[in-house]
Amino acid sequence: KSRGSIQIMQQIAEKREGRCLSTEYINCNTKLDWECVKGHRWSTTPEIISQGSWCQVCYYYSRVVHTIEDMHRIAQEKGGYCLSTKYITSHTYLDWQCKEGHIWKAKPAYILNDPEKTIRDELFALGLLD
Repeated sequence: KSRGSIQIMQQIAEKREGRCLSTEYINCNTKLDWECVKGHRWSTTPEIISQGSWCQVCYYYSRVVHTIEDMHRIAQEKGGYCLSTKYITSHTYLDWQCKEGHIWKAKPAYILNDPEKTIRDELFALGLLD
């Protein structure tokens, strides 16, 4: 049974263009060693992998790669403007403006977290509009 289970883990890793480096499967809660296509290595349980989790380093970098141009475009899509000229991280405050002219500071993460919200909704949520 354990041989079949390690083979299943290796198949899952291959589908994600990575590798299961472990050679023995004990149970779903015993950590195995993994490697992604970019060579990042980590240990986690088969249960976590089975739930869809994969390389956290790749996941992190896939989420934080934004530019100030992205912020300008996203603000316009939400009915407002990003007034800042430099983007550092999603947790560094930028200057925003709604189409009525209200200006405030907010982290890009706050603006990005809910794609259905508009810039005006953000102002209401912050108590800056009646």
